[in-house]
Amino acid sequence: MEKYETPDIAVREHNCPKNHEGSSKGMEAKAALECVNRVWSDSENSAFIEIICIDDDASTRAYLSHSFADLDALLMPRPKTKAGVPKNAKRDDKGRLPRNHPPIVFLADLCHRVRTFGKYLWRLKTAGKKKSEINVVDCLRLKRNYTWWLFSGRTQTFDEFQLSCKSPVLHHFNDHSTCGTWCKHRGKSESDLAQLKKYRSKENNKELYLLVCEIIDRFSDEDKLRECHHQMHLQKNAAMNKSIMRYCPKDKMLCRTMVLTSRIHLAIGIDTLGHEIFFDVVFRSMGFTSTHVTFTGLRRMWKKKEYGRTYSGLQKVKRRRRMKQRDPMIKGTKKMEIDAKEGMGYCFGIRMRDEGKKEDSEEKERKKKTARTGEANNNPLTQGTSTECKCGGDDHKRISSSRCPWKGLSKVEVAQNYEKRKSEIIVPPVCDENPVDPTTEPTSEATEKDPPVCDENPVDPTTEPTSEATEKEKREAGDCKEDVQSSSKYVCASSKSTK
Repeated sequence: MEKYETPDIAVREHNCPKNHEGSSKGMEAKAALECVNRVWSDSENSAFIEIICIDDDASTRAYLSHSFADLDALLMPRPKTKAGVPKNAKRDDKGRLPRNHPPIVFLADLCHRVRTFGKYLWRLKTAGKKKSEINVVDCLRLKRNYTWWLFSGRTQTFDEFQLSCKSPVLHHFNDHSTCGTWCKHRGKSESDLAQLKKYRSKENNKELYLLVCEIIDRFSDEDKLRECHHQMHLQKNAAMNKSIMRYCPKDKMLCRTMVLTSRIHLAIGIDTLGHEIFFDVVFRSMGFTSTHVTFTGLRRMWKKKEYGRTYSGLQKVKRRRRMKQRDPMIKGTKKMEIDAKEGMGYCFGIRMRDEGKKEDSEEKERKKKTARTGEANNNPLTQGTSTECKCGGDDHKRISSSRCPWKGLSKVEVAQNYEKRKSEIIVPPVCDENPVDPTTEPTSEATEKDPPVCDENPVDPTTEPTSEATEKEKREAGDCKEDVQSSSKYVCASSKSTK
């Protein structure tokens, strides 16, 4: 190692707290890979990591796998996409596991899998009543049913566990045919089940039943079920993390300091050996004199911790604790629904919402823009452009085409030419199909409803009538101008006016 300010002076060996360079998000994956490589590269112990129980963290699992080149060399299949196609993209090739290391089997953390299942339920709830009729009580009960089934099915065979994978949803809709030991209504007759009013119905709530079945299908394939069929848990990791938080609170900045390392070692030593044994070893190594009063208090602390851990793990205590949580939860959700109907509910950013709009959490679907075609194209400046160009040519549709004579003109010139061309188009007059006989007197109904009759060649009453011969003479002499529609008539005129 070398110092930044004095690169010529060597740094003495020390315990450096700076052991990671990068973001905090990539710290977990990098630390997991380092632990696996340290176990595998140890020359004294020939050991390797075979099974890892982890949450649904895709980055850590991707790092603890072989690269695509190593998988091809070992004749092993590549990971597949949701469509069942092997992955080939470079962004998916993130494996850092050594080639000679055996593949690691990943198991899912059951508590994290329950939270993931509940996330889809709450997402369906926030979508609004237009999409589903699910409420808060439905989400809580479905999540509770999934937890009961998941933890009680660990001791079953995999076939039994797989057959009962739909029981959390079926139990919510009063179908207890596939329920396990966690259900007290299994084995009852249909008449007894019909008297239960707290459950949903498959017939009356068919749309909700189909939506919840789509969610449970995400977690019911064979690979997902095999990840959950085990008796491992991460409660020890959570307890260890909570113990470390007592000595290393989040409101204090201790990273890149030896204080953080010392406090973590303190928490690990107490959790592993206990208060009395740990401090006895520390006092002896540092030459401190211990007293009977000090170790009496440490022994009392350790006994209290062990008793609480043992007592809270009893089955009757767990059931009683769960029953105490359930009743206030149901009462609280009912009160929340009543307050929401009366307008006393709290919502994030409710003051910033527009007045006059519905205060629901329903998200309106955005309407896709559609091109104006046919009768819907009622813009007088752009109508007809779907079949012809603005210049009037039928062999192309845009001014940017090489066939358009207006190509290269500015927007102002194009607009002027287009207005002139549209003004010179002669629109034929609309005549009545059923003209009124001039000899008959018009009735009141005909006067009100029938449109006026127009002649195809109207004559201005202020001008003198001319004969056809007079018009021909003027045309031959060049005094009369014809209205001719041309696609390239105003190209030069527009450019001259612009200049």
